[in-house]
Amino acid sequence: MVGTIFQLFKIGAEAVLKEYEKPVKHLIKANIEVLKALNSFTGILVTNLERMVEEEGEPQREKLKVE
Repeated sequence: MVGTIFQLFKIGAEAVLKEYEKPVKHLIKANIEVLKALNSFTGILVTNLERMVEEEGEPQREKLKVE
């Protein structure tokens, strides 16, 4: 009985995935592009902050790192 329930759940999950696969892929791709842009923006901010610290003449303890 438990095996049958899991089989039904698996069939239902596969049907849902098949139905929503294209819209979900589109959203994932859009989210990836947003994250890339955010990463780029963050990198620019870090670079500018590092430059500001160096211009003020204060010793910089460590470089900020963006991954």
